[in-house]
Amino acid sequence: MLEAAIDAGAENCETADGVHTVTTSMESFNAVRDTLAQKFGDATEGKIAWLPKVAANVGGEQAEALMDLIDALEDNDDVQDVFTNAEFDAATLQKLSA
Repeated sequence: MLEAAIDAGAENCETADGVHTVTTSMESFNAVRDTLAQKFGDATEGKIAWLPKVAANVGGEQAEALMDLIDALEDNDDVQDVFTNAEFDAATLQKLSA
């Protein structure tokens, strides 16, 4: 799959648990999707998603406030997707999920 994806113009292809995640630019998305569909059949899912180039570590009160904001955005019917470059350490995630 990696070789076919790269040949189709993708930037990267990762496989985990039988699922292939192909990364490409927005400009190449349709061409890569169509080329891979011709070779392997239609994908289960194909979408454009924003991926961060730089991660931001967030902890403490900032993490709690950010999670509240993300929850509020996800609950809003007018918001389709929420993207963030925030990374939370395991201790912060455990505290927030409690």
